[in-house]
Amino acid sequence: MESNKPMNPTESLELISRMISSSRRKMARNSYRPFLIWGYTTLVVTLIELGLHVLNPPTVSSSLRLFVWWSIPVIGILLTYIFRERGTQTKSPLDVNIGAVWAIISFAMIPMFTMFLISSAFYLVLPMVLLLMGMGTMITGVMARLKVVSLGGFVSMVGAVLICALALWFKKTMEGTAVVEARGELVELFLTGQLVIFALSFVGTMIVPGHYMKRMFNQPEEK
Repeated sequence: MESNKPMNPTESLELISRMISSSRRKMARNSYRPFLIWGYTTLVVTLIELGLHVLNPPTVSSSLRLFVWWSIPVIGILLTYIFRERGTQTKSPLDVNIGAVWAIISFAMIPMFTMFLISSAFYLVLPMVLLLMGMGTMITGVMARLKVVSLGGFVSMVGAVLICALALWFKKTMEGTAVVEARGELVELFLTGQLVIFALSFVGTMIVPGHYMKRMFNQPEEK
């Protein structure tokens, strides 16, 4: 019987590198679809909300806008189920840990939408959603050692800071404005700015990393 030949340090490093690369590709396969589904769903719904607000804000009821926002989880969950991976797959510890991170993020989203349902507080909900999504994306990138994904999480956090800064500017400016027409224009500018920042943040946080991981998964595996 032929004995197993021990690997030299170079061969051991190559084996470890291939294992890491394979684990990252599996993670990319399991993650790029949810990233693209939720990223594009949120982007489209936000643009619809922006259109309703900009084109004819006085005639659009708040209940309709509420329905538009609640379509995000409904559409996202439905599309995630439709485009899920078929068959039994072996998940690596990296897949399990990243899945746990996003499960926690998903549960944390519930009070966010509940807050919106009760108060319609855009200035609170949107930056908090961006912070949660940014943390989830950044943790995913750090765990998988994907700099592009980590940078996507940072983009979301920057978006949250910009919305908060916009809210502070809006509050300070409103306090010094007495003209009713001017105050109305400030409100429109504030709401529009929030939606634009929110939409652009999701492009950088979910859509760009999603396409990056899709391209990474489609690349031939190193042997």
